[in-house]
Amino acid sequence: MKNKIDYTKWQTWRWESDTRYYFLSFVQNLFGEWVLIKKWGGRYTPIHGTKTEYFQNIDNIANEVSAIFMALNKTRVSRGYALIS
Repeated sequence: MKNKIDYTKWQTWRWESDTRYYFLSFVQNLFGEWVLIKKWGGRYTPIHGTKTEYFQNIDNIANEVSAIFMALNKTRVSRGYALIS
């Protein structure tokens, strides 16, 4: 079965504080699999990290990503980050 890439469902969020950033991206890879990419680090330093999660069950993917975003947004805002985009 060939997976179709749907750019309209891709989403990206970015939080920033005075010295740190946190990036969350929900996209498809070249094989059509849904991937959640988390990146974080210092704005003025080379120290950073990345975590990638792959989703196999696409039936409930919108709800899963929404729940992940809400939890991360709550955590980031409580730690002094502002949602940029």
